[in-house]
This record gives sequence, structure tokens and C-alpha cells, in this order.
Amino acid sequence: MSENPSSTATAAKEPWLAVVLSKLLPGIGQMYAGYWLKGLIFAISYLCLNVFGAWAVFSDAGDTRVGMICLLLGMIVLIVALLDAHRGAKRQNSEAFETARRSDKDPWLATFLSLWIPGLGHLYLGKWLIGIGLFVLFVVVADPSPDALSLIHI
Repeated sequence: MSENPSSTATAAKEPWLAVVLSKLLPGIGQMYAGYWLKGLIFAISYLCLNVFGAWAVFSDAGDTRVGMICLLLGMIVLIVALLDAHRGAKRQNSEAFETARRSDKDPWLATFLSLWIPGLGHLYLGKWLIGIGLFVLFVVVADPSPDALSLIHI
């Protein structure tokens, strides 16, 4: 095995927890799964691309095109880190753990879905009323138009 972090059996890892951690900062999910070097590479790459990209876009001495390219590459690093964190954590698990994990709705998948769109995780778990309520609240708060804000002042 070329990328196995250790030759001994490791504790089971939740793949969607690894993804949630990598959404906070790319690389943390890899570290959670035991791939420390890969995690550090993702984290440093993401941070450097975004810090330099922001500097290049907003600084008078920077080049906006180069900054936008760096920010785009930072987004690509984020997406690759999310996918790799899931795959890396899943690779650490035994087949028995994976079967048991997939037998019910995964709360960490619900958390991940809710990070992207509030209420989506609740809908995934079958909590329709709460999910729809959170989604409507998200849409009203995200839309600063006077019509949407008038709904709040009923």
C-alpha cells in the first residue's frame, strides 16, 4: 500500500466528518484520516493561493488577473481536498464499518449539506418542516431586496 498512513489497523473514520473538516480548511480532513503530509500540503497550498490571490486583486502593486487565477486555483484545491478527504477516510475503514455506516442516514452528510444550503441536511434526514423553514429563512435573509425584508416586518 503506497499511501497507507500506518501498517497497523486504524480506528474507523467518518468520511463525511473528514469532508466537513476539509471545508473548514482544506487539509484538516486528510490529517483526521491520518495523512498528515498530504494534509499539510493541501492546507499550505490553499492558504498561499488565497492570501496571494487576495493581495494581487486588492493591492495597487498586484495584478488582478494573476490574483483571480490564484483564487480560482484555491477553489480547485478546496474541491480536490473535499473529494480526497472523503476517499482517504473511507480507505481507512473496514468493510464491516462501511456497511454499518451506510445502513442509516449519516448525520455528518446532513451537516455537510447544511453547510452549503441551510435546511438541506434536515430535508435529507426527513425533518421536512424544519428543513423548509430554515431554507425559507435563508432565502429571506440572503435577499436584501425591500420586498423580501418586508416579510420580516409583518
